[in-house]
Amino acid sequence: MEKIFYVDDEILSECLVHAKKSDIDNISELDMDNVIQVVTILFKMVLKLDFIDKDSELFEYGDSIQAMKLMNLIEKYLGLNVTISDIFLNPSAKTLASFLLNKKDNFYIASVCNFLLNEGGK
Repeated sequence: MEKIFYVDDEILSECLVHAKKSDIDNISELDMDNVIQVVTILFKMVLKLDFIDKDSELFEYGDSIQAMKLMNLIEKYLGLNVTISDIFLNPSAKTLASFLLNKKDNFYIASVCNFLLNEGGK
């Protein structure tokens, strides 16, 4: 399992609070790649796979139960609420990452993903 899932809840909460205070809304291509990478990791967690391509759809490997688990992980790690419909309409890690960036302040989601990938778990 990748290190982001060993993030202490207190550290994760600090990251979410800090990101919510940010008012920058410009993200780079690297930030988008980080968001896709985090969402792909969440897909792998839910589906219990070692590898999944960012363009593979959740429902190629799972069902609505895994979609609900994914919703919970997105809320826990990214601080965002999504619906089952959101996941059905954005079934790949790449499309879901794009949806999440459009749903919330871009810098917020980019900051959280950057933290999880680079400073998160020990």
